[in-house]
Amino acid sequence: DYITGHSLGGLMAEVVSSYSRIPGFSFNCPGPVGFVTETPFLNPDTEQYKGVQFEVHLRENDPVSNINYEWHINPAPVWHPGTSHHMDDMASDIQKDMSVSVTAGAFSLVS
Repeated sequence: DYITGHSLGGLMAEVVSSYSRIPGFSFNCPGPVGFVTETPFLNPDTEQYKGVQFEVHLRENDPVSNINYEWHINPAPVWHPGTSHHMDDMASDIQKDMSVSVTAGAFSLVS
C-alpha cells in the first residue's frame, strides 16, 4: 500500500504517513508545518516515521512547492525544473525522466 497526494493532498499524505508509517509520494506540496502556530503537523515522535519510505517531488519555481520545503518527512526532496503546479505536468516530466533513476531512500520511479 502507498499513500500519495498533490498540493494540499500531498501535505495530508505526509502527515498520515508520519503517523501510520505507510510509504508514499507527495507532489508540489508545502512542507507540513503550521502556518499560523508554526507547530508541525507531523507526528511529534520523529522516531515513529524515521526511515519511512516517502518521496517528495517539488518544482523549483512553484510557489506552493517552496513553502516550508525544508519541513518534509524526507529531508532531500527531488527538485524538478519549471513553474507549473499542475500534477499532469509533473507526471509528464517524470515520465520523460524514466531513463534516469529518480530515487529517495529505497524508492525508485524507474522499473
